[in-house]
Amino acid sequence: MAKVLPQDEPVIAEFQDRRRAFRAPWNRNCLFLLAPGFALAALGHGYFGQEWMVWVGVPIFAVGLVRGWLLWREHLRCPQCETVQNGEGQIPYLTCRSCGARLSVGFRDQL
Repeated sequence: MAKVLPQDEPVIAEFQDRRRAFRAPWNRNCLFLLAPGFALAALGHGYFGQEWMVWVGVPIFAVGLVRGWLLWREHLRCPQCETVQNGEGQIPYLTCRSCGARLSVGFRDQL
């Protein structure tokens, strides 16, 4: 890993703060919308055979997907160019895919 330059430190710190702020709402979204919606739809369709569970579960799951996408777009942006970071095989986010700004020092700041 290349050495972190002094001018990169504020950008890295800002992006890591944004990632930490993203974690709590993302986990709540998964816990209260995605998981229950998926469980209702899957169990209602397969195990219990209850149509109403599917009709309730699918919209809850869809709301969780949309909320997760909005959270991602709000929090995981490059501090320098404000481009949303998609991850695409680059986790941890080492550099911005748009402007090339350094976003991380490696795995140690991703925890």
